[in-house]
Amino acid sequence: MMKKISEEMKEKERLKDLAQQQRYFDTTQRSDFVKQDQYQNTIGRRVMKTQDNANISLNDKDENFVVEHGTWRRLQKNDDDELKARIP
Repeated sequence: MMKKISEEMKEKERLKDLAQQQRYFDTTQRSDFVKQDQYQNTIGRRVMKTQDNANISLNDKDENFVVEHGTWRRLQKNDDDELKARIP
């Protein structure tokens, strides 16, 4: 009986030691992080505005600027049939 009690006490002590040896690290940055909706957050995003602080629609933006910065790809001005018709 004493042997069984002694084994149980040793097991409890071993589990307690294992719990103390586990380390939990959490950085300040992770604890302060709040996930943001990427479509609502404009910080760090290329946003063009007028001098009156009004947003510029994609159709009104300078195409070269938008393409060079990788925000959009260059669109085809004419359809393929019209371009084939222009070939001599």
